[in-house]
Amino acid sequence: MLDSYDEQDFDHLVDDMKLKKFRVPRSKTARSIVNRLLARKGYAQVEERDQIQALWNQVVGDHIARHSRCGRLLRGTMEVYVANSLVLSELTFDKSNILARLQKESLGKAIQDLKFRLGAVD
Repeated sequence: MLDSYDEQDFDHLVDDMKLKKFRVPRSKTARSIVNRLLARKGYAQVEERDQIQALWNQVVGDHIARHSRCGRLLRGTMEVYVANSLVLSELTFDKSNILARLQKESLGKAIQDLKFRLGAVD
């Protein structure tokens, strides 16, 4: 036979279980995991980087293109790595003309400035 205390204890136990109910989170889809991985590692930007490099090669010509490569494009400023100081000074001298041609032929990316740096060129 159950008394009133046993019924109250049972009611409290049920209320406690409702409060502490463990919810299993929804499993993530493979699509969302792959999208997150691509965004984190930057694999989606490889094609865009190749297009910008091709545009750079077209604008500056073969001689300069052999001694330079495009870096990242961040907030409208494109970094360009050059092999030596001679090419660096040549690019700095002709920066405004190169920038105007890049803006005219831009691939939807707004290139507002160029920053030249000495660095390794593959």
